Amino acid sequence: MDNTSASLVKIMKQDLWERFGSGDHPAEWDGKHFGGGGGKLSQRFWEYFKTIEHLQLTKDSVVLDIGGWSNDRGAGFFGRILAQYIKKVIIMDPTIQLDTKVPDNITLVKDFAAFETLKNLFEAHHEITHVSCVSVFEHIEPAMREGIVKAVNDHFRGDIFVASYEYHTKGCHFEHQLTVKTASQLFEPLTKFFPTAYEHCPSLAENSYVNFLFRGKDKKVPKIFDKMFKKLIPLWYPVIIKFERGQR
Repeated sequence: MDNTSASLVKIMKQDLWERFGSGDHPAEWDGKHFGGGGGKLSQRFWEYFKTIEHLQLTKDSVVLDIGGWSNDRGAGFFGRILAQYIKKVIIMDPTIQLDTKVPDNITLVKDFAAFETLKNLFEAHHEITHVSCVSVFEHIEPAMREGIVKAVNDHFRGDIFVASYEYHTKGCHFEHQLTVKTASQLFEPLTKFFPTAYEHCPSLAENSYVNFLFRGKDKKVPKIFDKMFKKLIPLWYPVIIKFERGQR
């Protein structure tokens, strides 16, 4: 098999398509497991799809996958796909069950990702070439996620960092959702890296749409508009951003 970056991207995307929603490889929001929702072309599929594309891996790559574990939703689903084709995957997540059987080239780190824990991890594993962080930042408090980004900037020796997260330009509709203001604060510490891709998903989550309408004092908004707004107004949507190390 050709092990160039382009060829690995294609074969990883093929594996993602075959595994996502299959009985043998349960994944979050795959449409068939853990309460349903999502599906073959759901937003989570897109997040994995684009992360594979933006990482630009080769057979010698070593990926740190932050938050890439879920004991009830497909343990290490994304890392297991990557590990088939690259040198090593390190999964860092506080929910990891260390007795879970994983391939020999997957290392499990049961811990929260924060500045100090990541600093120690990067110092112990200089070989890490890429960092991925899929749908994590919207689930952790600002101080912790900002520490993650600062640790990447200060201690990660590789070249590519890819993150996806739930976002709305202005409104924050669940506890740690990202907005323009908070996303700017989050990535501001990246002085050694700069963005080379910044996109949003064409398939929004089914549960991301407004389920009520803020009415005026007279409460006379016609029901037809109620239905329209419930269908059309998303409260959040996933975006993905890729950072590469600067050349100067």
